[in-house]
Amino acid sequence: MSQRYQRFRSSLHEYGNSASFHGLRFVTDPLANKPRRLIWLCLLTACLAVLVYQIVDRVTHFYSYPVTVNVKVNYNTTLQFPAVTICNQNAFKATLSATLSRYRLIEEMYTEPETFNQDRLREFSAENISLADLYLESAHRKEDFIFRSVWKGHPVADSDIHELVTDHGVCYTFKNTGLDGFVTSPGVENGLRLTLNIEQYEYMPGPHDAAGIKMLLHDRDEIPRVHALGQAIPPGAHVFVGVKIVEVTNLPLPHGSCLDKTLEYSDVYTTEACQLDCLTRRAGQICGCRSLFMPQKNGYPPICTLDAFYGCLQNVLESFPAESADLCDCPVPCYFRLYETDISYASTSAYTLNKLLGEDDKNNLTEKLLRASEVTSRYELNKFSKIQKLNDRLKRNMNELREKVTVNLKETVSSAIVAVNDRYQDIEEHYNWKEYLYRYQAYIMEKNFMRPRDAYEERTFHIVALGYAEYIMKIESRIRRLANGNIVDASSRQVLFDDTLDLLSSRRKIVETALVNFTTLIEAYDTGIQIFNYKFFSTPRSHNIPAAPKPLIKESRVHNSYAKKYGKRFGTYLNRTINILNFCQSVVDEAFYNKTLDEGNMTECRETFRFLMRNWVFARSVFYFETIDWPLKQIEERLKNFDILWNELKQFMRIST
Repeated sequence: MSQRYQRFRSSLHEYGNSASFHGLRFVTDPLANKPRRLIWLCLLTACLAVLVYQIVDRVTHFYSYPVTVNVKVNYNTTLQFPAVTICNQNAFKATLSATLSRYRLIEEMYTEPETFNQDRLREFSAENISLADLYLESAHRKEDFIFRSVWKGHPVADSDIHELVTDHGVCYTFKNTGLDGFVTSPGVENGLRLTLNIEQYEYMPGPHDAAGIKMLLHDRDEIPRVHALGQAIPPGAHVFVGVKIVEVTNLPLPHGSCLDKTLEYSDVYTTEACQLDCLTRRAGQICGCRSLFMPQKNGYPPICTLDAFYGCLQNVLESFPAESADLCDCPVPCYFRLYETDISYASTSAYTLNKLLGEDDKNNLTEKLLRASEVTSRYELNKFSKIQKLNDRLKRNMNELREKVTVNLKETVSSAIVAVNDRYQDIEEHYNWKEYLYRYQAYIMEKNFMRPRDAYEERTFHIVALGYAEYIMKIESRIRRLANGNIVDASSRQVLFDDTLDLLSSRRKIVETALVNFTTLIEAYDTGIQIFNYKFFSTPRSHNIPAAPKPLIKESRVHNSYAKKYGKRFGTYLNRTINILNFCQSVVDEAFYNKTLDEGNMTECRETFRFLMRNWVFARSVFYFETIDWPLKQIEERLKNFDILWNELKQFMRIST
């Protein structure tokens, strides 16, 4: 035993000295003391442990299939525009549902979902209606829902917007598949612009409670899950949607866990498509039919009827979320594209609405609103019951009123006839008095105010300017004869001189008298006190002054600028005429006594007299028309209008009786 031990120690020492493992010889050296050998043994053991750990770690890391990620920023010059799916939050249009006689059915389906069942379907005789007929025939139409659509500044072709049934109902998808489906720069002008009419006046009970639209941006080949992933947009909003495209590429086994499975009902694999494919297979296996938004292959599974929906499919849809993890194997796809949106909102201004809507659009929308309001009011039970109660109350009140009217009609009508006749007699008496007063005032104006004007015109006014041109020429001729000295006989010159002075004096006296008459006439119109005092039939003359229309007479002096201006000029021209006649007399005196004639004075005498007479004649005409005759014309106009009203009243009374 000792020999073996000695040989082992010798072999170990020899191995330690010859091995390339550094430090091992210090452990196997028999001559070294034990503490030194123990320390070296611990060091070697620790190093060996570290070596083993690193080997195991690297082997494990190798078999984990690590991936080195290289990040590279790629600046694309063009990006493919996503498909845009928009859905009205209201699944059913009220007027279409009413036309198809399905309003009550849909209303009860979605207002009482807990109690609605196959028995209620049979009461409506709707068990054989398919989900396709229910949704597609009652949905909002594309031409009504999409009011305007513009892509890159040009109207969108009708073929680029498709009707699509999703899990949110009937929707519409913009999918430009041509070369123009790419964008090269950001901005509203380079994308899609939609103006939508959600037709809120057509809203009725349905599967969704919100108002507005739901929107989803997705890949063109992807089945849109609008109800689950869409974004809600309220009505009346001006929405700006920014889009960021994220493309994700996952690694397959063994470096990753992605897998692109082959689906039974979809050609493109995504997680959502896989789950929808799984749901479709589940519905087909249990119910033998599918919902409207589920995919199909060669017509299978067919779309469920309402009877199959409430009998089977509804339970499958309700239980599927909890069972999908066990039923469906839907790994992450190896490639998919995400569209991240950044939405901002603004209110739509009234100016924009007026700009968008023409008169035809407004009239069309008004007609639709009235038609939809009539339908919804007729079908809403609360409103209908209120209207019914109001109608019943109206009938009762009308019956009571009819009875009261029947009992008291004769008495009421008789009293009314008596009252009307009495009132008519009172009105007739007032008319006769008013008509008499108008005629009395017209008589006062004509006889007591305008007649003095006629008298003054006859006596003086018409003589003032009578033959004024010949008159002043005669005066000038005589002045020149007195001044030229051809008349030698003194007595003849004296006779000519006296005769000329008589002509000037007589005309001056006429003008002075006319001025006095004008002053009297003006005072009468300024004070409203008559000049003459004629009697109107049997009415005492003492009534003339209080009956005269004084406010109207006074107003005639100032009712317009002509009355104000030419009333003053009438008297002014007469005063100036007296002055110029006196001036002409001084010219006569100079010609007689000095036998000389100043041509300037002669010209002033002649031309000033002509000017004054010419303008006085015009002022007289305007004064007569605007001041003297104006009150009578106003009274006659009032009497005419009063007679028209009275005749209309008499005609009305004649028709009534």
